[in-house]
Amino acid sequence: MMNNSEIEFRRLARMRKRKKLTIVVSLVLAVVALVLLAYFMCTVKTIDVRGNEIYTDEQIIESVLPTALDHNTAYLYYKYHFTKPEEIPFLDMVEVEITGRDSVRITAYEKTIVGFAESQGSYVYFDKNGTVIDLSSEKSDKIPQIFGLKFDYIHMYEVLPVEKPEVFNTLYNLSQLMEKHGLKPNSITARQDVLEDACDWVLVFDQVEILLGPDKYLENKVARLASLMHVLSGKKGVLHLEEVTEATENVVFDKVAISDDETDTPADTPEDSSVNSWNIDTNGVMTPVENGSAAEDSGISGEEGASGVITPDETGDGGSGEIYPDEGDGGSGEIYPDETGDGSSGVIYPDE
Repeated sequence: MMNNSEIEFRRLARMRKRKKLTIVVSLVLAVVALVLLAYFMCTVKTIDVRGNEIYTDEQIIESVLPTALDHNTAYLYYKYHFTKPEEIPFLDMVEVEITGRDSVRITAYEKTIVGFAESQGSYVYFDKNGTVIDLSSEKSDKIPQIFGLKFDYIHMYEVLPVEKPEVFNTLYNLSQLMEKHGLKPNSITARQDVLEDACDWVLVFDQVEILLGPDKYLENKVARLASLMHVLSGKKGVLHLEEVTEATENVVFDKVAISDDETDTPADTPEDSSVNSWNIDTNGVMTPVENGSAAEDSGISGEEGASGVITPDETGDGGSGEIYPDEGDGGSGEIYPDETGDGSSGVIYPDE
């Protein structure tokens, strides 16, 4: 039989247990209440997306907030402060900032996509290393399409198995130079079969094809192209930059006739449908090349491409006379009849 002290001890013990249980239950209820409060009161309603240029706001949001739980500011705070979120393949980094009870700011740092190639009806987007970071049925108008790449298979997040992997280094350098000069080509072509150990590069801007040639003096070539974009605006044809170096003065533009329903050349452009090739100097001034690109190929510039002056034979030895080079304007000259009576064909004076 228990004495009074033992009874009192047991009674106090039961009271302590009930008190502890009450505290535990209260804490659980408080936590549940807080969770419910956070769930209903902290649901994300406003999302501010920044830093994205290639991917849309919707694509960024779907990747950063993939589940319903992610659409809660309280959970997002915990996730991005106390855990390591999964990496997003097409982003170098992402920052999530809680700006209010129901609002967040997402700052996306996109991987540099140098271009995309078409394969079996899909568009393969790859970064500077040639790593596939997206495979989509949508064609982007913000990224140049790359032609000339040959590969047998595609694996997400792996390098495209092209024959010459170094092609991606040149593509990246080109993309950096384009961005530096504010240029956005429609497409870039790597003609890998032209040279055995290198590629010839071709850019397309609207109706103008830019022949860069091999990846030498790329910085000079792109800088020259940037300086001529205002001259090429509205035109159709081929700009030759294959031989451009830091010392090049003139480049050749082979003009293609524009149909009536296409935009014609600006008003300040020399208009001569009979001349298809033009020299463009460092100031953007266009002068016609009388013999087309053949003059350039033969090493004769537009300023020295005329036939010069032919003087009549005045010696009586039957020769045809002497030919003096044109002194500078590139014209073909004028022919005057023989006024000497010595049987010569006359004099061709340069066009002044």
